[in-house]
Amino acid sequence: METPRGTVYREIQGFTQPFIYVITIPCSIFCIYSGVSQLFFNAPIDNEPLPVWAAWLLILFGIGLSWLIFSIRLITDVRMDGLYIRFYPLHGSFRRFRYEDIEECRAVTYRPILEYGGWGIRYSSKGTAYNIRGNRGVQLTLSGGKSVLIGSQDPEKICESVHGVRPKS
Repeated sequence: METPRGTVYREIQGFTQPFIYVITIPCSIFCIYSGVSQLFFNAPIDNEPLPVWAAWLLILFGIGLSWLIFSIRLITDVRMDGLYIRFYPLHGSFRRFRYEDIEECRAVTYRPILEYGGWGIRYSSKGTAYNIRGNRGVQLTLSGGKSVLIGSQDPEKICESVHGVRPKS
């Protein structure tokens, strides 16, 4: 991915937790194997064969799950006109937080499971969280009292960059 003009700092994170791969890879292999064995070798996994469309659906699900887990990225950009995030491929484009809407930006350590229910795009009583791994992030307090947490491996650098380019009011 090309870095947009005006980007002061960029962080790209992907899933690196082993437990995600331990769960998803066997599931994907099983789905693909089940569909292929029934469609091409006439060997259904169960006594009752699946309809052809369901076997194809299993194969596509297995491939799609693998692709999603290996391609998902959280991209955080500090640009001259705001803080941008994109949870690729779930977000079609970047989400912008304008500097005039950010009241506070601070580095925090949090508990992903207890405070937000895990990793990913999460909504809780504490606000919205975009996190992909770890327990550190940038806590934004927006005008109107909304709170947004953006997971980061270097939240101090993001806050430092935001404070460096943010217009002084």
